[in-house]
Amino acid sequence: MDLSYFNARIRGRIGRLFREPDYAPLFAAEGPAELIDRLRSSPYGPRIETASARFDRTDEILSSAINDDLASDLKTLWEEAPAEARPLLKAVVAEWEVFDLKAVVRGIARSVKREEIQRELVPAGEFDSAALRTLLASEDLLGVVGYLETWGSPYAAPLKKGMELYRKRGSTGEMELRVDLFTFGHLIGLLKGEGRNGRILEGVISLRIDARNITTILKIAGEGYSEEGAASFFIEGGRALRKKDFLKSSSAKDRDEALKGLIVAVKDEELRSVLSATEPNDLYALEERLEDAAARRLKRLSVVEPLSIAPAASFVRMKVREIRNLRLIERGKSFGIPEEELKRLVRYPL
Repeated sequence: MDLSYFNARIRGRIGRLFREPDYAPLFAAEGPAELIDRLRSSPYGPRIETASARFDRTDEILSSAINDDLASDLKTLWEEAPAEARPLLKAVVAEWEVFDLKAVVRGIARSVKREEIQRELVPAGEFDSAALRTLLASEDLLGVVGYLETWGSPYAAPLKKGMELYRKRGSTGEMELRVDLFTFGHLIGLLKGEGRNGRILEGVISLRIDARNITTILKIAGEGYSEEGAASFFIEGGRALRKKDFLKSSSAKDRDEALKGLIVAVKDEELRSVLSATEPNDLYALEERLEDAAARRLKRLSVVEPLSIAPAASFVRMKVREIRNLRLIERGKSFGIPEEELKRLVRYPL
């Protein structure tokens, strides 16, 4: 598979991404309106202008502009990629499909305002902006499942299986777990027979599985799960955390004990380093650092394997990170979060 021309176009797109100095004027903006004005001179400028003609609120302007920009980039990637590379791209964007679906499920279950859910979403793959608007129009989770079934979406079946426990407990955890279990297995199957490119993405998916298992342990630590109960949360396919070590860590009396056990059990130096720098109760920071670990791995692979699918996968991850940064800054300006705190929360390209 010849990806040389495709990757040359990817490098051009990477060159247009924000670097750390590009964020300085955004941090310095006095409020959300000034932030929007400063973005007019960025690559998002034309989309800011279009969104400004449709919306009055700054959060709506920003959300529309960045969502349209991402959707355009993903569409262009799909159109420019050689046909034989499209199963690989499907595996790349599936992470964001799952992110969107779980955000929709959690938001609707908790009666979050639809516009607030919308601002968190990343239009990608099966769930473009139109599909997400349709899902958000659902009255309840049965409506979400109904739409997915109508579309023939592969995500309908795992969500439907988790509905029974949701009705009993009112928690979406089982639905989210079933989506993860399905997706990781589906993607690994999708990549079989894809040669070196498939193995590259399998390695990244394996890291994501390990990250998911690690955060699961910290979430259930001290909850009194039996080994049998904890086993239902374990996702196969990781390389750094064995199932027996997962089950052993699940019996920890609290997060502090669980974290210490994971630092010993995890067989990956980079992940151990992330865990060693983590406070037991700061799961948000842990998830961000685990995401950074995946980004670093893709960045290294894109240098070592410049003609592989790694540069495209790395670009998508960096682009989504940029969009999340912009949303975070806009929200920070709206709520008066100090500039130094915003700087601490923003994650820069690696």
